[in-house]
Amino acid sequence: MQTPAGDFMINNDIALNIIFQKVLAGKAARIDNCMISLKSDKGRVRLEQFEMNGYDARYDFDCEGYFNRDYPLFSMSGSINSFNLGDFCRDAEISSTTGTLSLAFDFEVNAYRLYHLLNNGRGSFNCSIRDGKIEGTDIQKNLQNFFSEPGYDMHSLDLVNYSSADMSVKHYGRNWYVRNIDFNGDSLQFNGRGSYILEDGLNIPMYAIVAMKVTEKGSAVNEKRGVPLVIKGTPGKPVLKHRKEQKKKSLV
Repeated sequence: MQTPAGDFMINNDIALNIIFQKVLAGKAARIDNCMISLKSDKGRVRLEQFEMNGYDARYDFDCEGYFNRDYPLFSMSGSINSFNLGDFCRDAEISSTTGTLSLAFDFEVNAYRLYHLLNNGRGSFNCSIRDGKIEGTDIQKNLQNFFSEPGYDMHSLDLVNYSSADMSVKHYGRNWYVRNIDFNGDSLQFNGRGSYILEDGLNIPMYAIVAMKVTEKGSAVNEKRGVPLVIKGTPGKPVLKHRKEQKKKSLV
């Protein structure tokens, strides 16, 4: 890495220790005793120690970088296992969602210039949540508005008990591929796969099964109906669309 920053990294040994006694999120949610210890030895950066505690979970993180080469290489990986989502949402006062969350990620990049971070990066992200409920979220309200039509009662989405929610994403350069997104609840199920490309945005075709109460000719019947959907927009502003009708609704 033939730059002043590269020469500094190669010609000096550096030790960095970061300690957070509390990391706050929302109203009262917190992660305790977070410690990160990094060491740089002749251009090689490695993680010496990592600790984090909170919400019954196990936290793992690792990173390594080689800056003593023409194209520096940096990689990192991490995981969270058995995170108590119910206690976190309660403390953060963001919703009444519960469940046990686990996730894992990895990322690697060869970079000499800033744009290499985008073009040369590759990685993966996997997330699963088990056995919980979703209640009081904006997404539920937006879904109710999206599916609502004259004669349709969408109160079945006020509280959704679910057994599993999964998402798997692969990243190559400027493209992210959603290999799988799957949700299994008592009043809502959906699955799909697609992509996010910087120039084109999100394109995730999905098929959903939604429970609703339908009133026809004066009588109400509980039904489950299949709906072909697609998620467009961007990760920060996803938009749900009906694949066969001119209906769309922001999810956040």
